[in-house]
Amino acid sequence: MTTLLSVKQAAFILKVHPLTIRRYIKEEKLKAVKVGGNVRIQENALQDFHKEVTHPTEEQQLYKKVKKI
Repeated sequence: MTTLLSVKQAAFILKVHPLTIRRYIKEEKLKAVKVGGNVRIQENALQDFHKEVTHPTEEQQLYKKVKKI
């Protein structure tokens, strides 16, 4: 069973503000579920999100290069 984290816990792990985590969820960049009226993020989903953000795919890197030109 995976661990569910609160928005505050996820923000602490990623070193961002809790509102940033909520924005990621709203923009569907980070998957979350509502449990009893509270938003929870699965630890696996947070790890996958963090990997994607810190190690962008080759396609994302090309987009950044093209955008700079």
